[in-house]
Amino acid sequence: MLVEVAKDPDLAELHRTELRIGLHLGDVQVEIDGNLMGHGVNLAARLQQNADPNSILASSQLVAALANRPGRCWSKR
Repeated sequence: MLVEVAKDPDLAELHRTELRIGLHLGDVQVEIDGNLMGHGVNLAARLQQNADPNSILASSQLVAALANRPGRCWSKR
């Protein structure tokens, strides 16, 4: 999402929001109405709140799970 918004000036102009994305790998519960609940959802929400504008913040569990996959993850520390 971040890349696509940045590539399209018209889209970026329409959506002047600063995207913040939090990602976590963990269990969630799906309620009957489709809402997601549980520790994994709460952690992803906290990561999203702490992400810099127009960035993605991932949990250490997700980064570890992706360690042997193509692509790169950078640590803020």
